[in-house]
Amino acid sequence: MSFVLPNPDQSGITSSLIDHSAMKITRFAFLSFAAALSSLVASAQQVSSEAFVSSVMGSATVIVPGSTTAVPVVAGQKLPEGSTVATAAGGSVMIQSHEGIETGIGAKSSVTIGMHSVSADGVRTAVIDLKEGVTVSALDPSKRAVNNYAVRTPKGVAAARGTTYSTTVRLSSGGEAIVTVNTLTGTVSFSIVGGPTVSVAAGRSADSRSTTSTSISEAIAAATTPEAKQDIADALNAVVTVVAVLAQTSPSVGGGNSQNTLNTVVENVTKAANEVAVANPTLAQAIVTSTVTAVQVYAGKGSDSAMATINRIATGANQDAADAAVAADPTPIVVTVTVNPDTKKEEIVVPRNPTQTTQPMDITIRVVSPSR
Repeated sequence: MSFVLPNPDQSGITSSLIDHSAMKITRFAFLSFAAALSSLVASAQQVSSEAFVSSVMGSATVIVPGSTTAVPVVAGQKLPEGSTVATAAGGSVMIQSHEGIETGIGAKSSVTIGMHSVSADGVRTAVIDLKEGVTVSALDPSKRAVNNYAVRTPKGVAAARGTTYSTTVRLSSGGEAIVTVNTLTGTVSFSIVGGPTVSVAAGRSADSRSTTSTSISEAIAAATTPEAKQDIADALNAVVTVVAVLAQTSPSVGGGNSQNTLNTVVENVTKAANEVAVANPTLAQAIVTSTVTAVQVYAGKGSDSAMATINRIATGANQDAADAAVAADPTPIVVTVTVNPDTKKEEIVVPRNPTQTTQPMDITIRVVSPSR
């Protein structure tokens, strides 16, 4: 924006007739206006920021802006706007956009990093473009006032400020994108392209073909194919896994106590499984088993409270499934050893210690060979 000040001579006023006191007042008024305008502009300014990779499991690649080559994703890597991350089967990536804003990218998923910025008044914006697959979003509710987060999909935008939820994009046999949002804590605003904005509260689900939300168990029951039912179950398990990881690594998530968030997520997932068990006991037991496994593997000591929640809520066959999962031998960790400079890789299977209190998502040991 620019300003053009009038030339006094053009208005018939000569410099000799200007009242100096009036000039001072006018100058003061102009400076005050300019200062106010500057303040308004500053408040609207956005300073760009970058997301970064907090952890990687399995196979995942990234294409950064200005490149067409996909390279492996590595922990600690910065992701500028426009970076596209893709995960293979069994792969997952954790991204931190801002402190207390975490996004888990599930297996066989593709996302592009959208706008990331911080405004002069401290509002942190983060946009994730989900093309296909599943994301889990965990937003610290204690930072609700300054969080401005959204998952953008081909069929709508799922936005939140202090919520834990999953967003899934599944392609139908005809190639149409179907988007499902499952909320486990807080509330999500799901704005559907060409349709309404649906408020999705904790324990509820909405998809891009509907005009309202339903309970998660009702969404599973209404799914028309086994694959669609499994998509929702997988999304629930992904949420538990991500929040369990954060309960171990980022205690601030969840309003200063990520354990509270984990307990709430576990409660809502187990409740949905109990309701699903009436019509689909096999799927319900699988949900509970995966929930127990995720809590045990990642949450360490913090799992005690979550396990107590499962034991309190799970009923009938679901409780039997939970007990069996607890009693089962823990899944071992696969440690990849890379020997430089010949980059020879070996895999070592390490039995997981059930009493171990700290369990990272993935372990990579790099051994540098001495110069020959």
